[in-house]
Amino acid sequence: MILWAYVPLGNFPRSEMHGLSAMTRECLYRMLELVIKIERKHYKLTDMTELDCKLGFLGSLVAIANERHYISLKQYEIWVNHIAEIGKMIGGLIKWVKAKTEADAERKRQEGLRKKG
Repeated sequence: MILWAYVPLGNFPRSEMHGLSAMTRECLYRMLELVIKIERKHYKLTDMTELDCKLGFLGSLVAIANERHYISLKQYEIWVNHIAEIGKMIGGLIKWVKAKTEADAERKRQEGLRKKG
């Protein structure tokens, strides 16, 4: 999505190049950093939650760009579809991590009961 976003972000007015456009780029790069961090960490849930928040912030930035007519309606639709798909992936991963954490905790509890008994 970062590579695709460069075309619409490059078409922002000069007055917004260091404002809305820069914030959007920064948000995209922070999301990339979080994805790499999540991939390499054992405890992922806090970073996944932060990634989900950044995705919501990106959606807000894109909506502002659309309202100000910095991007076309077609670009807005494409961007919103990308954000929705990524949101579904993040939501699924968060559910998976929570379920895995609960299953691991239950397994450890069961092992503790077996050792005592």
